[in-house]
Amino acid sequence: MKVNVEVNRERCPCCRVCEYKCPERVLYVRKAFYGVIRIRQEKCPEGCRDCLDVCPITGALYFSEADGKVHVNEAHCVYCGACKVVCPVDGALELRRTKIMHTPVRSGAWNKALERLTSPIEVTKELKARGSFKALESVERRFGRKVP
Repeated sequence: MKVNVEVNRERCPCCRVCEYKCPERVLYVRKAFYGVIRIRQEKCPEGCRDCLDVCPITGALYFSEADGKVHVNEAHCVYCGACKVVCPVDGALELRRTKIMHTPVRSGAWNKALERLTSPIEVTKELKARGSFKALESVERRFGRKVP
């Protein structure tokens, strides 16, 4: 039986929930953002669920009855940053975008947007990686063959 799936790309948060719910290797979701999210439980105020309340419905944050704390399921996080914005305690929640999937663009405006979306350290890595590809292309053109 063949099933066609139509994805509304404008509404898809790239959270990968559908990927996990479907049978194995039926669907693959390429996230737009990658990063790191951590909750420092010892800094969280007792009973606080502010981050959970604003998290998009992706299952990235969940409440555990066992310990009464909010936990992270990073596989579903879209790194939107809403949780960090509402967190009442500085340092209780760490969220950093480390990678943004995009098509190559030659634009100063894009570089500025990229810098705002990621940390300065991560932007440097992105620009260095882009520069490495350009150097490789230049060597390949010069010698007329692919470099392994």
